Parts: sequence; C-alpha cells; structure tokens
Amino acid sequence: MDARPSRPTPAAFDAIGAPGRDLSRLLAETIEASVAAIDRNGTVTYASSYFEELFGFPLALFVGKHFTSLMTTKERAIAMMLLDKMTTGERFPIATWLLRRADGTAIWVETRVTIIRDSDAAVTGYITVTRDMSERRLAQQMLARTRANYDALVRRAVYGVYRAERNQRMLDANPAMLELLGYDTREELMALDLSVDVYADASDHEWLVRTAQNGELEDWVEVTWRRRDGELIDVRLSLRMVEDEDGGPPVFEGIAEDVTERHRRDERLRRSERMASLGHMLAGVAHELNNPLAAISGFSQLLLRGSWPDDDRKALETIGREARRAERVVRDLLTFARQGTVTRSELVDLHGVIRHIVDTQRYALDTRGVRVLLTLADEPVYVQGDTGRLEQVMLNLVVNARQALEAMRGERAMVQASLELQISTTIDDDDFVVIRVSDNGAGISPSLLGRIWDPFFTTKEEGVGTGLGLSVVHSIVTEHGGVVDVHSELGRGTEFMVRIPTVGAPDNVVPVTVTGDEATAPGLEQTPIGRALDILIVDDEAAIISFLTRFLTSRGHAVVSASDGMHALRIAEQFTFDVVVCDLHMPEMDGVELIRRMRMLPTCTVTRYVLSSGDGAGSPMMGRAEALSVDGLLAKPYTIDQLVSVVEGMPAH
Repeated sequence: MDARPSRPTPAAFDAIGAPGRDLSRLLAETIEASVAAIDRNGTVTYASSYFEELFGFPLALFVGKHFTSLMTTKERAIAMMLLDKMTTGERFPIATWLLRRADGTAIWVETRVTIIRDSDAAVTGYITVTRDMSERRLAQQMLARTRANYDALVRRAVYGVYRAERNQRMLDANPAMLELLGYDTREELMALDLSVDVYADASDHEWLVRTAQNGELEDWVEVTWRRRDGELIDVRLSLRMVEDEDGGPPVFEGIAEDVTERHRRDERLRRSERMASLGHMLAGVAHELNNPLAAISGFSQLLLRGSWPDDDRKALETIGREARRAERVVRDLLTFARQGTVTRSELVDLHGVIRHIVDTQRYALDTRGVRVLLTLADEPVYVQGDTGRLEQVMLNLVVNARQALEAMRGERAMVQASLELQISTTIDDDDFVVIRVSDNGAGISPSLLGRIWDPFFTTKEEGVGTGLGLSVVHSIVTEHGGVVDVHSELGRGTEFMVRIPTVGAPDNVVPVTVTGDEATAPGLEQTPIGRALDILIVDDEAAIISFLTRFLTSRGHAVVSASDGMHALRIAEQFTFDVVVCDLHMPEMDGVELIRRMRMLPTCTVTRYVLSSGDGAGSPMMGRAEALSVDGLLAKPYTIDQLVSVVEGMPAH
C-alpha cells in the first residue's frame, strides 16, 4: 500500500482564491520543493508531497495545523515575526534559515513567500516554496573556507603575489610583495606604475605584456626590478594573463621571487670552481717557475759578491731585481693556488689590521687627494687566521680603490667633487664581520665585472699591476671561511664586501695586530762555518745542482750531487753524509720517499735532511715534508743567507 498521503483536493487552493488552480497544483507536485498554501491566520491548507520527503513528517501532522506547529520554539519565534511582517503587507521574498527534520537533524532551507490578495488588495493567504539548501549551503561554506584558506596562504606566502591591470597598475598584493619591493603599505604599491617604477628596463615590461597576449610566455622568466630604495634585484617571475569577461582590460596575476642572493651564491660557487681549476694549473706553473728563478736568483747573488765593473754590476743587480719581481708574481700565484688552506692560524685583531694598512697607505692616499672615511664597529672584532694574509687582502683592496680614484682625479677636480675611500665594519646576525671597502670612482662596466676575479685580468695600464690582486683577495678570503662580493655602478663607484666568521677573544690571548715580512728561513741564526761538511745534493734541475755545488764548495764543503732518488740511494749506500739537500718534487721518487728510505740505511743514521720546493709554504707537499720532521725547509727561490742558515746553522748530531 502506498504510504504517501493522497494528493490534496482542488479545494485546498480554494481559500487562496487564485486563478489557475489546476496548473498551480500540477507545478507544486512536480518541482523538488515543498509547496504550501497558508491562509491569513497561518493555517496550512495545502502541502505538496515533497514536504514529507524534505522534513520526514507525515503530511497529516502538517496540513490543517498552524504552519509553525512542527517547529522548535526558536524557529517558531522567527516564523511568527516573519508572518507579522507579511500580514501587514511587507514584502518578504526569500528567507534562508535552519529547520529541524523529524529525526532531529538540522537542514538549511530557503523559503520563498508569495502574498495572495483579493480584489480589494487585502491579504488572504500565502504560497510558500521551500527548498533544501543543505548541499548548496555546504558548497558555499566550503567555497568560503577555501577562499579564506587561499587568502591566508597568499598572505603567508614567502613569494610576492599580485594582481595588476595590464600588468601596469596593481589591484592587490600580499605582504611578501611589499617586503620584496621595500614598501610599507598596499596603498603605496597600488599607486605605482609597474612599467616605470618597478621594472628597471621598460622594454622588459613591454615584452612580457606582448608575449603574454600572444600566449607565448614561459612558466618562469627572469627580470630586473627596482626596489623603493633604488636597489636593483633579480626577480624570477611567473605571470598569467586573465581576460575580463565583461570586455574590460586584461588582468595579470604574478608570482615573484627575489633570486638576487641565489644568483650571488651561484656566481660565488662558479667562481670558486673556476678558481680551483685555475689554482691547480697555476700551482704547477709556479712550481716550474720557481726552479729556474732559484738558479737565477742564486747565481746573481753569488756573482754580486765578486768585484765587477760598474756596468756589469748594474747588469747583475738588474738580474737580481727582476728575479725578485718575478718571485713576487710567483708568490701571488701560489697564494691564489692555495685556496682553502690557512697556512697559519692565530687570533687576529681585524680592526688593528685595517688601521695598520690605512696608516701605511696614508701618505699615498693624502698626496693623491683621497679622503679616507673609517667607520669601524664599536666592539673589537677578532678572526682566526693569518695576519699577514689578511693584511694582504686589505692592502690589495685599498690600493685597488686608490688607483681607481687616482684615475678620476682630473675629472673630479673639474666638478670640485672629492675623492673618497670608505672602509667600514659591521657584525651581521650570523656572527660574521662584514668589511666594506668602497670608492666613488668611475665604477666597473657590467661587461667586465664578472672577470675581475680572474688571474692576470686587469683594466690598468701596462706595468701598473699584474692582475693578480683581486684573485689573491678571493683566495685568501675563501681560505678563511669567508666570501667576497662586489657591487659597482658606472659613474657612482665600486664597493667590495668581505664576510669572514668572527671568534671571541680569550682573556689570556693577545691578538696579533702588527706583522712584518716573515717569509724567511726557519728561526735559526746564521753561524760561521764550524767545519767542512759532506753534503749530498739531490735535484732534477741541473741549474740548481750547479748553483748549490758552486756556492757550497766555495764555503769549503765537500759536495756530491745526484739527479734522481735512485741515484742518490746508491751513493748513500756507500758514503756517509752530514747533510742531504733534496728537492721535494722529482720524477719516479719524490723527496719525502727518498728521505724515508735513506733514514733506514746504516750510513745515514746521523745525517740531517733539508727539503727544498718551489711549491711555497702551505702547499700539500710541504705539509707532507713537515710531517716527515725534516731538519730544514727551503722554499724556492731562497737567498744564499737562508741557504747558509739552514745547511750550516743547525748543530751537528
């Protein structure tokens, strides 16, 4: 038996007095909505069969009863208020409210009310159409929640997110966009013209708009933007154009990421890799140069001890002077090649280093009209490293700035502008000291800026510099765990920024602040020759053997030579030597291995060993030599005084 109630009779609509009763009844039973006819007093005279499906109550409990009879107290109060308003003729087209089903569950419904009037315009009743709005309400809530979550996500995003009309005038932007461009309020951003105030190059803006309109824009592009303070930043941009459905101007939605620091890190990494590759090559070049330089320098020193006509003596002095000049270049090459290796570690007062370099350069700066502005952090700054090499960093940067300013001297005199060199230090949040050395010179062309770290690259006139200064700066800063960057604009000057980790200064340690030239032989005083020594010289360079043999023989020593390790071992098996002077790098058997084998020979139990190398101090091979605990080290090229000190100055066993 059909449980649904019988369809209402046409009489159910009679009280309404509306025409088209049959059609109304047909529509009421067809639509998925609860249709009810209510008389002027609020009594339900008709309810469509969908009422039971919607609310779960039998029609018999609703038809013939007051329309609020199945409502809760709260619902009834709202309904009566609405009824009063409608009774007075107030228009009430739609109400959305929460009602209860028969099982107690709550559903959101939308009720549309039509007022029925007689010929005299008096209210005779009402027609209500009530729809289930639960799914729509849920969808609206989900949409609202999604929109709120999306808005919160955009607000919290670390990327700048914005919408702009024609990618020109911003309509909206998140806080990250404010921070990225350096503005305080959204209103300031809204007032900007992106093509003029944000894009460093207006042609980039034009290209983006044109490409987006043609549908050819890639997912991500990189452009240069200008912050509020004028700083240029590299921005990775994702841009989407949305057409306005009403025919208005297109809107661009953009996501922007500041990749300036990432580019700097990538450039530093590429630079370090390039420097490491060059350093490995230059280390070999420096070693090969030091061998002939040692012979040239040694023979020139030896010959200068004799009597010569003035012209010949000047020629010999020139040979020695140019050899020393070449030695400095080779020393810089070795400094560059030793990236990542601090040869000496001590507590260094960095402010003391800066003041020392400025004092030593004061005369040269003053005579060239350069004003020095020194702004150092209030607290002392200490770093762990090599004082002499840190002084070399500051010296190279100061001299570089001085030369840049000197080139501007005539031009600045015409406009009566001063030449300024500024040096400052600050401590950042990571406990790194940031040293800034800046000048207001001509600046460096962007096309050259990426090459300034390359060895032998220089924009100076021939003979003014070797092009190794900044390469050495990069090498030394890197080996101290720091980084060095540069910012330069044509016509505005150049700024070098060095970041080095700081350390605390223990109370019982006195920081090193003043240094001198310590590239000397081991700290042994030269002593007059006490007795003639039997000396074995092992070197694969014939010129070195010739020089050492001639000089040491002139000192009264008996000298035997060998050109490789195996030859030296055969000699040592038969003879006893007081001193062995051995080259570190030799084919087949290097100096370290030779000394290990010689120490096992019964003829060499009291022999002293001196290792020489063109690698310079701090190289990995010299580290092996030091670990061998030899009696002396000679870094080629060396002076004859250093040679005498090492070979003769040590007490005999």
